[in-house]
Order: sequence, then structure tokens, then C-alpha cells
Amino acid sequence: MHVGRERLRGLVPSAAASGHIVDDTFLAHPLYGFQGWVCVVNPAARTTDAVLDLLRDAHDAARRRYERRRGLA
Repeated sequence: MHVGRERLRGLVPSAAASGHIVDDTFLAHPLYGFQGWVCVVNPAARTTDAVLDLLRDAHDAARRRYERRRGLA
């Protein structure tokens, strides 16, 4: 999910930044982390609410980009 670089710093624990993979924890995406993308390995109770909020935010941002590019907004 694209969350932006600033938000990524708040979501990814320092242990995850060192390559330590833990289930149900936000990680910088292995390929796109430098662009502000995160992933979650085996999401469960600890990350479910945040993942759903982040997906809604990403969807809303994509919708705004689409509308702006099509001249709908």
C-alpha cells in the first residue's frame, strides 16, 4: 500500500527496517519501500484495522487522481 514516506517512518518498526520479518507487522515494501510503500506479512488482529484504514486512504487518493486527470473534479 502506498502510504507516503513520512507515514512509512511511523508505521515501520526499526527492527523491520533491518530486514527482520515478523508476522502481523508493517514492513517497508521490499521493492518500493523507498517510494513510501508498505506491506504486512500475514496480517492479523494487530494490523487489521490500520490496514483497512490505509487501503481506504489509498483508494481515495487513487480516485482523486483519476478524477483530476479526467477533469471530473
